[in-house]
Amino acid sequence: MPTRPKKSFACSVSVRVKPKFDDSAESTDVRFPGGAVFGPEEDQGAVYESLGMPSLIDSFMGGYDITVLAYGQTGCGKTHTIFGPPQYLGETHGHQEWGMFPRTMQTVLNRIQGTPATLTLSSVELYFGGCFDLLNKRNPVGISGGDSGPVTCDRFKFGTLTDEGRAKAKQRERAKRQKSSDTLLEISGQMEVSVQSIEDVIRVAKTVEATRSTKGHSLNHRSSRSHCVVFAVLTQPTAAGQVMTSKFLFVDLAGSERIKRSNSTGVKAKEAMSINTSLVVLNRVVQALGKHSKFIPYRDSPLTRVLKNGLGGNSRTAFLIAVDEHCRNAEETRCSLEFGSRCLMVKSKKGARRVREVGASSELLKAKLEEAEGALSLLKVQGRGGGLDMSVGVAQASRDAFISNRKRYLRFKRLAEETQAQIDYVGTTPELELTLFKANKEVTVQCGILARMQFSGLWTPPQRVYVQKQAEIDSLKAQIARLNGDTPPVVVNADLDYYALYKRLN
Repeated sequence: MPTRPKKSFACSVSVRVKPKFDDSAESTDVRFPGGAVFGPEEDQGAVYESLGMPSLIDSFMGGYDITVLAYGQTGCGKTHTIFGPPQYLGETHGHQEWGMFPRTMQTVLNRIQGTPATLTLSSVELYFGGCFDLLNKRNPVGISGGDSGPVTCDRFKFGTLTDEGRAKAKQRERAKRQKSSDTLLEISGQMEVSVQSIEDVIRVAKTVEATRSTKGHSLNHRSSRSHCVVFAVLTQPTAAGQVMTSKFLFVDLAGSERIKRSNSTGVKAKEAMSINTSLVVLNRVVQALGKHSKFIPYRDSPLTRVLKNGLGGNSRTAFLIAVDEHCRNAEETRCSLEFGSRCLMVKSKKGARRVREVGASSELLKAKLEEAEGALSLLKVQGRGGGLDMSVGVAQASRDAFISNRKRYLRFKRLAEETQAQIDYVGTTPELELTLFKANKEVTVQCGILARMQFSGLWTPPQRVYVQKQAEIDSLKAQIARLNGDTPPVVVNADLDYYALYKRLN
């Protein structure tokens, strides 16, 4: 039987200790009275069971939202716990080392086997304040539900008012801030992949692992430089002809980092500062929720905007605090445990199922699609969609050459992707390796030609807001197709920034 969440419940918090791998060094005594502590000897399966994942899956199957979030210092095993070691993300071996995400999805797929329920996955990374789709070439996606920046109160604009007028103005400002805080925030436009087997899930996990921004430094040879969020959406038709949806969020936060210890410089130092800033905002949100403040600063960071439902919202949330028992990390361990203690004070609201009539859901999505297409048309009129220079001074032969080269680029790009998929699924052969080499070489050549044309002003890439709106439209069309029982259309993004791509390839 599905487990129905209580009217209000606290977030569960657990701690996982990473071994120090140095017998000569002193260990830090890790104690956390607020929840379970998993020692270095605990394997992935034991953590999965002790974390309460079976109970969370029951609630997820019952139509309620779930969030599992990993927090801690860099190099403490957050990605290891959520996904598992990269070398063990195989389809036929390494099941014992799988993390929370593949284990959970395997259980869900086993339970919905033979039913009309559908499970879709999507993933985004939050990098330098931007939100990027990890399953769709890191295309930028938007966060719907209001302005992207924090809502602040300008004290200077009340200076010329009377005391009564100033009080009323401040009251209106507080109401505006509260309304902004209550607005639903959702990521829109990311590609959603329908999965039917554990092999599909593993391929998604591998794609996320390969696409996510990572770099090495003194504390971690493969440090995540972005916050990663994986969305699992379960859609279940009910006996009353309705449709029930629930979301399961797996959040792998980038680790907190002291630049002086990691010896990060240049871009890595800027990444560390961006990560630490977003984690500070997350701490402020958790503190405000623990104190039951009237205003919660969700909008101060894209991270807290995305996690709003999991932090004091309608989601049942489990925090996993990853720490290192080495004595040199004692201060970072203390800070992480203090964050875990504050998370114990966070209360989630009463869980509410999202149950709608199939027709009503379809009409709602079609209305959103019509609105998004209208906004896209307006952006195109404003010249934000980019494209070829159609002015009289540009020869038609130049435009024809660009179109021909772009078609050739897309043809070989698709060939390279299909060949790589064959190698991943079936195995490599000399013929496939040769085909992949020739296709990638042609992609690089055509990309260089297009980059020169773009640099000359013949073609202008679309602006970010246009790409986000186009991705939102593609996502809405896919949702409507799945709701009607059709196969979602395959999206091919042709509006690329060839100059930036050429620089990245070379």
